[in-house]
Amino acid sequence: MKKSLIILIIINFLLAFIIINHISYANTEVDDIKQSPIRTIYFGNRVTIDEDKENLYFIFGNQIYKYSLKDNTRTAIYTIPSDLINLQTSSKNGVIYAYEQTTDSETGNSNCKIYKYNVITNEALPTVTINASEHIGNDTFSNLVIDNNGYMYFRYGASSGSLISFDKNGNYIDRIENSNQETYAKSYGVSYDDKLIFFVLPNMAGTSGYIKINNGKFVEHKLMLNDIGQNWRYSDDGTYAIDHLGNVVKFTYDSSDLGSKYEVLFYTGKGLIDYNSAGVFDGHYLYALGENNVFFKYNLDTRKVEGRYKLQTTTLQDKEIYDFKVSNGKLYIVLTEHNGFDSYYYIVTKDLETNIEAVQTINVSTHKALTRSKQDIIDRAKMAQHMFNYDTNIYEEEPNYTGAPYVAGKLKEQVVQDTLNQLNFYRWLTGLNEVSLNTEYMERSQKGAVIQARLDELTHTPSRPTDMDNDWYNEAYAGVNAGNDYSGNVAYGVRIDKTPIGFILDTNNETANSVGHRSSMLDPRSNKTSFGYCNRYSAMSMYTTNEDLGNNDVWYSWPSPGYFPVEDMDTSMMWSIQLNGEYTYYPGANDLELILTSGDNKKYEITLEQLYFDSYYNNFYFRIPTELLNYLTDGENNFKQGKKVTIDFNGLIDSQYNNVNIHYTTEFIESIEKPAYTLGDVNADGTINTLDSILILQHIAHKITLTETQKLAADTSKDGTINTLDSIKILQYMAHKITEF
Repeated sequence: MKKSLIILIIINFLLAFIIINHISYANTEVDDIKQSPIRTIYFGNRVTIDEDKENLYFIFGNQIYKYSLKDNTRTAIYTIPSDLINLQTSSKNGVIYAYEQTTDSETGNSNCKIYKYNVITNEALPTVTINASEHIGNDTFSNLVIDNNGYMYFRYGASSGSLISFDKNGNYIDRIENSNQETYAKSYGVSYDDKLIFFVLPNMAGTSGYIKINNGKFVEHKLMLNDIGQNWRYSDDGTYAIDHLGNVVKFTYDSSDLGSKYEVLFYTGKGLIDYNSAGVFDGHYLYALGENNVFFKYNLDTRKVEGRYKLQTTTLQDKEIYDFKVSNGKLYIVLTEHNGFDSYYYIVTKDLETNIEAVQTINVSTHKALTRSKQDIIDRAKMAQHMFNYDTNIYEEEPNYTGAPYVAGKLKEQVVQDTLNQLNFYRWLTGLNEVSLNTEYMERSQKGAVIQARLDELTHTPSRPTDMDNDWYNEAYAGVNAGNDYSGNVAYGVRIDKTPIGFILDTNNETANSVGHRSSMLDPRSNKTSFGYCNRYSAMSMYTTNEDLGNNDVWYSWPSPGYFPVEDMDTSMMWSIQLNGEYTYYPGANDLELILTSGDNKKYEITLEQLYFDSYYNNFYFRIPTELLNYLTDGENNFKQGKKVTIDFNGLIDSQYNNVNIHYTTEFIESIEKPAYTLGDVNADGTINTLDSILILQHIAHKITLTETQKLAADTSKDGTINTLDSIKILQYMAHKITEF
C-alpha cells in the first residue's frame, strides 16, 4: 500500500512538473534550445581549439573533456597524469597544454611539468619538465603562450611579471626582466606569423602592448599602445583578427621588420573577456557577438555587416552566453545557467541561411524640432530675452579677485535666470531637454571666474597665486576644468547671459576646427549647469547623467531641422550633426556621404577630408562651402530670412547594424523684431562720427542713458555690453583702421 502510494505521488509530481513547465512556456516566444541531458559539475578551465569548430574542450581536475555542440554530449577523452586539481592551460594548433609547478620533496627544487594532448589526432604527446628553480628561483610560471614552432613563453613574478621562453623540449632560450618602467602583467598570445607577443599592462585598464620575437628570442619591447589587443583570434590565413577590444583588424606582414601592421576595419562593441569568444572566422566572413547580444555576419571583403541575429530575451533569462561556433552553415550558441557549483548548458542552433536576418536601410527625416512653427520660435525667443538691466551691478555679493582674502561673489538671481533661460532656449531649439541649475556648484564656477580674473588669463589649468589658499584654489581649478561627469568652458569679454550662445557658435575655435564648447552646451546627456562671472571672465559647466532625459532623436544639429533663427547664426561658425549614442559609422568612413542642397537646388558635397569627428560627443562638424554661404547670406555678413538648405547624411549605422540615412531641411527665419538702427550710428543722424563715440562715453559715465535702440547701435564690439571698446571701435572706423563692425 505504501509502495503504491509513493508511486502515485511520484506520478502526480511528474504530471504537475510537466503542466507547470507547459504553463511557464505557453504563449512565450523562445528560441529552439537544447538543454544538456545531465546537470554537470561546473567545467574547469576551458581551452579554445580554433581548429575544431564543432566541439568545446574543458579540463576539470585531471580530465580533458570534449563537449559536442552537434550532439550536446560530454565525453572524457584523456586523463592527465597529475593529481593537481587546478591545472593551468593553454592551446595551440589543436594541442592542449596543461601544466603544473610542484616542489620535489627530496631536492627542494621546483619543477614545471607541461602535459600535451593533441585533440585533432587524439594522442598524448611527451611530457616536458622544466627545472623552474634553476631559471626563476622561488617564482611561479603562469600565462603560458605557445607559437607555431612549439616555443613556450611563460610569465613569472608575483605581480608585474617578467617573461621567459623555452623551446618545445623545455630548453631555455631567452628572458625579459621586469623593470619599473617596463612592466606587463599578462601575455595573451602570439601573432599569426610568430613575430609578436601581445600583453596587457598592470593596473591600467585597456592599455596593452607587444614584444617582437624571433625564434623564441625577445627582440623589442613596446608599451602603452592602446590599440594593440590581447587574446587575438585569427582567420585561417592570418589576414584578419579580432582583439580584446572588439576591433576587427586586417594585417599586412613585413618579415624584414619582424612584425606586422594592421588597420581597424570594424568595432563590434564587445571585447573578449577571458573565455568569452567574440568572433569566429569562416572564409570571407566573420561571425561575431556584438553589443546587446546581437550576432552579426560581417563581410571581410566589403567591410560591412550583411546580417544579424539577436537572441530572444526569454531565451537569455537566467542564462549567459558562454561561447559560440560556426560550422557547416550552422551557428552554435552555448548558454550556461549556474546554480552554485552546478550548471546546465544549452545549445541554440541557427541556420546561417534562414535564421540570419538581413540588415535594413532606414531613412530618418523625423525630429522633435520639426514640430515647431515659426510663431513657436518667435514666442520662445521673446520669453528668453534678458530681463535684467545690465547697465547696473550684476552681483548680489561682489567678488574679490585682486588678492587675499579672495571672495567668490554671487550673481543676482535675475542674472542667473537670464543666463539659464538663454541656454535652455538653445537646447529647446535643438530639440533637447532643458537643464536646471546645479546650485551645489555655482560657487565653484564663480571661483573659476575669479581665478581667471586674478591671473588675467583665459585658461582651463590656472596656476595657484601664492596668496591663495590651497583648498580655495582647488575649487577654482575645478570650476574651469572638467571632471568625470561635467565639462568646463571658459570665456572672456562676453556678458554672462550671452555666454551660452558664444559657446554654441564656437567661433573662437575656428583655427582649431572644433566645436567642443557647442558639444558641451548641447550634450544630450546633460541635465544641470553652473556658471560664474568676474571682470569679464566667465566659467560654465554642464553636468551629465545616466538618466533617461527623453532625448530619443537620431541626431541633434546646429542649425537644427525646421525653422531656425537667423539671429543665432554666424558666418564663420562650423555646422554640426551630433548623433545619438545608438548610432555610429564604419571605421574608414568610406560609405559616409554628406550632401548639402541649397534652396535654388544646387548641391555641395562635404568630402571626408572636410568632415571632422569628435568621438567623445559623437559629433560631426564641417564648414559651409563659400558659394553656399553666399547664397544663404546674399553675400553679406548675416543669414537671410527664407533661405533654405537640405542636408543628406548617408552611410551611418545603428546598434543593430542597420544602414541609416539622415535627411532634413533647415529654413532661416527672423525670430526677433529688431528696431531699425545702424551699428555705430548711435544718434541716428546717418553719419558715424566722434559724436557717436562721445555718447557712448557719456552713457558709461552715467551722464546720459541710451535708449534700447541706441544701445543696439552702440554695441560695435557685439559682446552685449556697452563699454569703452565700443567707443574705440568707432574711432578706429573713422580713422579707416577697420572697415566694418
